[in-house]
Amino acid sequence: MTTRSLRCRVARATTIVLFASTSAIASADDKRAAEPPPKTVTEADRSRARSLFDEGMRHYDLQEYVPAIDRFKEAYALVSAPELLFNIAQAYRLRGADYCSDALWFYNGFLRSEPPAAKRASAEAAARDMEKCAAARPTPAPAPPPTPVPAIVPFVRPEPPPAPPPSHGLSRGLIIGGVAVSVAGGGLLLWSGLRHSAIEDSGCAPACDPSRTDAPRAAQTIGGIAIGVGAAVFVTGFVVLVLENGKSVSPKDGAAKETAFDRIARGIRF
Repeated sequence: MTTRSLRCRVARATTIVLFASTSAIASADDKRAAEPPPKTVTEADRSRARSLFDEGMRHYDLQEYVPAIDRFKEAYALVSAPELLFNIAQAYRLRGADYCSDALWFYNGFLRSEPPAAKRASAEAAARDMEKCAAARPTPAPAPPPTPVPAIVPFVRPEPPPAPPPSHGLSRGLIIGGVAVSVAGGGLLLWSGLRHSAIEDSGCAPACDPSRTDAPRAAQTIGGIAIGVGAAVFVTGFVVLVLENGKSVSPKDGAAKETAFDRIARGIRF
């Protein structure tokens, strides 16, 4: 390889490097030009941030950490002071073990601001404690699957069983017994009437022997009582029969309600 060709290659490589460096510097300048300028902190912002910081410290001293954190964050949004990140981390740490991860986040944010050595050592020690605290927190168990809801089964009211037919045992017994007693009473009245007729035909009246007239008189009295008792028992049996038939009737929807006359007419047919 000649000395001339070597010099040409070195010159070409130097040109490429210079061009690349120039392009990189121009690209960096373009990026800085595209970035928005940093926010200018005004005196009003500093005054408002100081008020918010003082208010947050009052809450902090009273162990009211939630409003203290809110005030510190509002102040940081105004002035972006790294010390406020440390205060926020401290408030989260004092809230309890449930907020170790939040405290660690803000401790690391404070450390990224390159604080002085004394404050860095304190923040690093607190961050290590929060790492242990966050690692010791149990992983929340997954939520159980939802319990399937059973399908709604429409309620169908069962049809009531049909009412048993009335036995009419009591009513029939009363009616038959009343008729029997009345017939017996009528028989006694008929016999006493025949005896009175025989005594009158014998011609002894009114001085007949009492032994001949006492029995017909007693039969007449007993017969009358028997007819009355039999009639009362018959009427009672008939009323019971009507009531028994009425209980066995339950008119359905749309059916005409049975009248008292219908019950009496139906009660006769037993």
